[in-house]
Amino acid sequence: MEEGGVKEDFKYNYTQSDDRFQAALKKYNKRKAEYAEQQEKLRENNFSVKQEILVAMKNLIQNEENMQRAFDQFHELQAKWRATGIFLQVS
Repeated sequence: MEEGGVKEDFKYNYTQSDDRFQAALKKYNKRKAEYAEQQEKLRENNFSVKQEILVAMKNLIQNEENMQRAFDQFHELQAKWRATGIFLQVS
């Protein structure tokens, strides 16, 4: 356009580099989507594990008479909680 050409006459010529770039971009986007899906499944799994731990703690508090045994079970549940990864949604 700067050299006096007409906008309608312009035609871009694709090169091999353009094709390789598009293929690499498509591969990257596919892997990124797969990774995001994998992370979502992991978060859902961690969420359900932590919900189970909370239910176990609630039952422990309500039903255990022996405080030493309750204390030991609490520490086991606490260790399991800490070993479980995050489950929060990242926005």
